[in-house]
Amino acid sequence: MPINKLAITLISLLVGINSFSQNNNLQQKWFQYGLSGCRETDSYIDQFQKLVLQFSSDDSVKIWTSNFWQEDEAKYQTFTFDGSELTIEQRMHEVIEITADTLILRSSANDPSCEKYLFISEDKMYTDQLRYYTIFENDTIYFPNKYNFPTIEEGKSYRNYLTTKSSIMVTKNRARIKSPCNFKFKFIISSDGQVIRPSGSVDCLKKDQKFISQTIENSTGQWTPMYIKGKAVSTLIDFKFKHSGVQTFRRN
Repeated sequence: MPINKLAITLISLLVGINSFSQNNNLQQKWFQYGLSGCRETDSYIDQFQKLVLQFSSDDSVKIWTSNFWQEDEAKYQTFTFDGSELTIEQRMHEVIEITADTLILRSSANDPSCEKYLFISEDKMYTDQLRYYTIFENDTIYFPNKYNFPTIEEGKSYRNYLTTKSSIMVTKNRARIKSPCNFKFKFIISSDGQVIRPSGSVDCLKKDQKFISQTIENSTGQWTPMYIKGKAVSTLIDFKFKHSGVQTFRRN
C-alpha cells in the first residue's frame, strides 16, 4: 500500500477511534457544576439551574433539574453528536471538552443565556464527595451536595423540608415576628436514617429551641440516608438561610 494511502487509512482509523471514545464518554449521566458568561450573575443562575443530562445509545437524552422537577418527571429529547457539536432538539452547542469525567459546552450564538455549561460525570461527583469527610464517634460523616443528599417524605430534600417547616412557622407567628428570620439547623443523618446531635437557632423567635427540637427530632425515622456509589453513609446537615417573611416555595 502506498505511503500516502497508508497515512490516510491510519488517520481515518484514529479519527474513528477518537469519535467512538467520545461517544462512549458522552453516554452517561452528567451533572452541571458550573456556568460562565451568563446574562445573570453566576451565583443566581447556579442557584436555580441544576441541570442533569443522561445520554443513551439510542440517541435520546433524559433531562431534568434537581430543584424544579425530579428524575421521574424527566423530559426525553433526541440529540446528535459528531465529536465537535452536540445538538439537542435543534439547539446546537459546541463541545469544548469531553473526557470520561468532564463535559464543557459552549452555547450557540442564538442561545445567549450563558456562554459555557460545565458538567461532571456521576462517578466524579461521587469520587469528589468521598474526598471530604469528618469523623464523629468513630463514624465517617460525609457532606451533601446539590445533587446527592439525604431525603425525607418520598424524596424531599432537607432544604425543602426545613424551609417548608420554617415558612409555616413564620406564617403562624407573623403578628409577633417583626423582622426577617435567620434560621440555622445542624444535625447528622446516620447511615440507617437516624437523627443525631440536632441543634440550631431562629433569631426572631424567643422559644426557638422548642421549634428546632420539634422540627428535627420529630423527623427521626423518616429519613432515607445519602448513598455514595451504592453505599448508605452518614451525612452532616449544616443549613442556614434567611426567611424574609414572604412565603416561598422550593421544589426540593
